[in-house]
Amino acid sequence: MKQQMESCAIGIDIGSKNTVIAAMKESGLEIVHGESGISTPYISFNSAYRTVIGLGEGERKFGEAGSMAARSNFKDTVWGFNRFLGMKQTSVHLKEELKYVFAKCLPGENKGIAFELSQRGHKKVYAPEQLCAAFLSKLRRMLSLIHICRCRRYAVCRSRWSPYH
Repeated sequence: MKQQMESCAIGIDIGSKNTVIAAMKESGLEIVHGESGISTPYISFNSAYRTVIGLGEGERKFGEAGSMAARSNFKDTVWGFNRFLGMKQTSVHLKEELKYVFAKCLPGENKGIAFELSQRGHKKVYAPEQLCAAFLSKLRRMLSLIHICRCRRYAVCRSRWSPYH
């Protein structure tokens, strides 16, 4: 007999270095521990999922795999891409933020910024919003594979506070 999954709400806190995922179920709050999918009612060192995207020869790498890819291909890896959401080229904070990014930064659409990354030998320009969307899509696929709960809708929230606006 197949066990039915309970409905829940998923919370995703995307930080500059790490992302924490929690599921609020009828039985209580559970923290999803990285890519393993183990869930417990407490946060531990292994709770974080790395906020990183690395592009390589074959594929996009997220989380811990992206972090490992950065060791050999740091110029095509972006950490903390969420810090650049909505940032304009004219931001006084851009120069400081770019100290922590090895990918090439270019002018983007609507006076925004973008990152030039190579995949399979082809250079492509990605806006921070595109990187964030790819990251969230990966998290959604991961959550559906590890069967934390039945969740058909996802909502993304962004902190109102930002030093760039």
